[in-house]
Amino acid sequence: MSFLPELRQVVVPSRTSIRRPSVGPRGTWLTDAHGLVPPATANPFLKSFACALAVYVTATGLLLLLVAPHVSVGVLAVGSTLSALGVFAATSFVPAVITGMIVRQSPRVWRFSRIAAVYLPLFLLTAGWQFGDRLADAWSPMALIARVIN
Repeated sequence: MSFLPELRQVVVPSRTSIRRPSVGPRGTWLTDAHGLVPPATANPFLKSFACALAVYVTATGLLLLLVAPHVSVGVLAVGSTLSALGVFAATSFVPAVITGMIVRQSPRVWRFSRIAAVYLPLFLLTAGWQFGDRLADAWSPMALIARVIN
């Protein structure tokens, strides 16, 4: 019984030796030796979360510039400001995950501007649902009755 086949060294190809097919015009699929290979967008979630960070910083800045002069300094103001920042964070996070999944599943290469063009409407839709729900609660009949009583 011989153990030579088990002792034989198998050369594992390194990442640099694996030939990746080149991408055609406008991210179309090209063929390689094994058939059609979809080109992958590098770091789709990183790019979508970069969009989320940019929108979060912009939305937070606008919120603080528009609301800060009208808010009195106090414990309630700080708590409500932190609550609004948390709502913006959650509202920015969900569309980033959805956009990252869309880009990862797509057979084309996506530029950052195209990822941002998909992310922004998803963010606006999510923000509309989030704040529309909060406004509906604030203007509900029970909330109006509570304001009149107090």
